[in-house]
Amino acid sequence: MNSRSSQSFGKRQEHAAIAEMLKRGLDVYLTLVDDKGIDCIVRKDENTYFDVQIKARSKNVKYPGNFSLSDIIARPNYFFVLYSERADKFWVIPSERITGSDGRGSPLGHQVHDGNTKGEWHIDLWWSGMTGSEYEEFKKYENAWHYLGAK
Repeated sequence: MNSRSSQSFGKRQEHAAIAEMLKRGLDVYLTLVDDKGIDCIVRKDENTYFDVQIKARSKNVKYPGNFSLSDIIARPNYFFVLYSERADKFWVIPSERITGSDGRGSPLGHQVHDGNTKGEWHIDLWWSGMTGSEYEEFKKYENAWHYLGAK
């Protein structure tokens, strides 16, 4: 997939995720610039807002469930909506759960400690034949729109 097709795919999937949120009754506000890792803001109620970063992987990539999440600054109101076209699944995951800063045990993601991508976070949510406790943990976040206030 060339870079233009890749960018087009990413933007289409962002809009698909936003459409999914709207279908579920969420108030979604789009950002004009994605310079802070925020694709949209979801308003739960008049005092609660969530920053949302949307990432997607096409069915043609080698690792369809592996997402690069850059350098996450985890905080309680920052969420990732991740979509794998091959798995045809959305995951809604709090940033603090990915980094493990939520105090609930091991992080779901892993951080790169050297090389060009030092500091970046990655998460591998789906692969063929996936089983066990990791699968069960990731399954909790499939279509977990309730984290963003969906009923």
